[in-house]
Amino acid sequence: MQECNIVITGVGGQGVVTLSNLVARAAFRQGLDVKIGETLGMAHRGGSVTSNIRIGKNVRSALILSGASNVILALEPSEALRVARYVGKDTQVLLNTRPTPPVSVLLGLEKYPTIAEIVESITSLGGSIHTLDFTGLAEQVGNVQTLSMVMLGALVASQASSLSVEDLRKTVREVFPQRLVEMNLKAFDVGYTTLLSVLKEGSKPSL
Repeated sequence: MQECNIVITGVGGQGVVTLSNLVARAAFRQGLDVKIGETLGMAHRGGSVTSNIRIGKNVRSALILSGASNVILALEPSEALRVARYVGKDTQVLLNTRPTPPVSVLLGLEKYPTIAEIVESITSLGGSIHTLDFTGLAEQVGNVQTLSMVMLGALVASQASSLSVEDLRKTVREVFPQRLVEMNLKAFDVGYTTLLSVLKEGSKPSL
């Protein structure tokens, strides 16, 4: 397979690190090489958290060049702008539309952009974007903390990587305590089926 570059971004407490570890484990299961680079900004206080993942047959570093990401998962909408340098003409962006304002906004140091402004910025760089209230889907599952699993399912549905439903479900069963497995698998399935439906219908982004 060709190398796949994945950027996952959000704020502390949304599960960015857990999500990147699940992606890496599933890739290892397929016999692929994986490199991860993480940036944690006051993660335990809701600061920015970004994980770069490169998957392939012979990956030498976690460095992703500008415009070279295949897919970006933005668990917090404004964080997509922080990683916009990775957006290129072949980039898919999966954007959660439910804001969790970062510390800089709460302190009044920055203005929070509208979803329309974020979409416009991303598409101006040539990327395609799918906007959904992924947090709302997690709430439907019964636990907002399953947001990362909902977006993991959406990642697989996007077909931006070689990761499969079977490999991810097996990995979830390996990683989570038994009492949390079924809930997280349900969240994964909800994310997968919802985005798959959007892609089949050719729906426009929901702003």
